Amino acid sequence: MTDPDLLTPPFDTKIAVAVRDDLATWQRLNVTAFLTSGIAAALPELVGAPYADARAVPGADLDLVGLAVHGPKNGVDKVLKGARLHP
Repeated sequence: MTDPDLLTPPFDTKIAVAVRDDLATWQRLNVTAFLTSGIAAALPELVGAPYADARAVPGADLDLVGLAVHGPKNGVDKVLKGARLHP
């Protein structure tokens, strides 16, 4: 007999990270860690105190190398639809 709770995912949200594939492995890991820590810090219920940036950089001046999103599973899936998954 199978416990139905074992078949139900424990969360109704997820975190997904998209990173450029032309980066070195260490850069991909660094971007992934940075982006996921930003999401975790933005949601106090996930981890500790809110993140505080030392300086603000205008969006137009950013050299985007990755993107992290958090939200309902279907919303996250829609945002990343068409993105290539990791090998």
